[in-house]
Amino acid sequence: MMYIKTFITFFIDLYKSKKNIFFKISTKSYIMMRFFFLISDGIILYLLSKFLIKSKIKYPKDFKYGYRHFNAINSHQSRILLNEIFNMRINNKCIQGEYLKKNLNYKFNKKIDFQYYKNHNLMRLDILGEDLLRNTNIVRFATNEKFLEIINNILGSEPYLLGIDCWITLPPPKAIDNYDEVKTLVSSQMWHRDCDNLRDIKIMTYLTDVNNENQGPFEIVLDTHKFNFFNPLRYQLGSGMRCSDNYIQKKYKEKIYTFLGKSGSTFIVDTRGLHRGKTIKESGYYRVVLQLLFSNHSFGLPRKNLKLKKSWESYDLWVKVLEDKYKNYSTIFFNEKTE
Repeated sequence: MMYIKTFITFFIDLYKSKKNIFFKISTKSYIMMRFFFLISDGIILYLLSKFLIKSKIKYPKDFKYGYRHFNAINSHQSRILLNEIFNMRINNKCIQGEYLKKNLNYKFNKKIDFQYYKNHNLMRLDILGEDLLRNTNIVRFATNEKFLEIINNILGSEPYLLGIDCWITLPPPKAIDNYDEVKTLVSSQMWHRDCDNLRDIKIMTYLTDVNNENQGPFEIVLDTHKFNFFNPLRYQLGSGMRCSDNYIQKKYKEKIYTFLGKSGSTFIVDTRGLHRGKTIKESGYYRVVLQLLFSNHSFGLPRKNLKLKKSWESYDLWVKVLEDKYKNYSTIFFNEKTE
């Protein structure tokens, strides 16, 4: 009976979402959406997309493998963004609200306090969302209209900005003997797929150099963003859709693509494809990534969006952006129409 109720709730939420782009679905409906993806390898979600919007799955020539490089900013501009990030607060539960801890010689070496975060058993530091949204330089980057043009071409429909995220990846706080131990610390460093929305297109920018595989580059398996009838029994962590490295290396070794690049390197990725961030093996190194999440609809993960505040330094910029492109960017903020 419980499953029948959940099934009915899902389709009620789906209908309400068709009527209202701002409608926030229930957590149960979100879990059901992931289940549908799991059992159908995305085909059911494609059909749901057709119900919600007029669109078609597109694989443009420059995106046929599931990624595209894009010269969004140069190294000088990325350093400006990195300096902004390093003055923001952390959002991890055990140290939530703390400003980033820097070492005593930070002014000269630009290093953070590795030992402090090692003591907290952390290898990924998430930047507080409000600090990103209120920062003018971050907002200017996130609202680059060229991004909308490219992603519109990929989606075949209007793109909606659903998230601005940034995180700092650190070396493991303890020795890791094998790949499967990573999931106890940061499961995103396991091979996995994203399924938080009907589509998940992400723009990722390195704000630090990632010159080799020991510095934790992002990796994808080419072509796996398309329908390929992946066996759901190969996943670990249930609906977390994680895969063993042994399986990926055995089946897809020749299709693994590694993103290396200097600070400022930007790439657009369909994270329906199998992907991961490699574990950092270089002592004293950290990797910083700034990420924008776009989708073809807000249907998906019920986010706790913030209200736009007049006290933010970015307020006037956001007002201007929303006046020009309301439907593309308004989905990132709290809206009374979500209920």
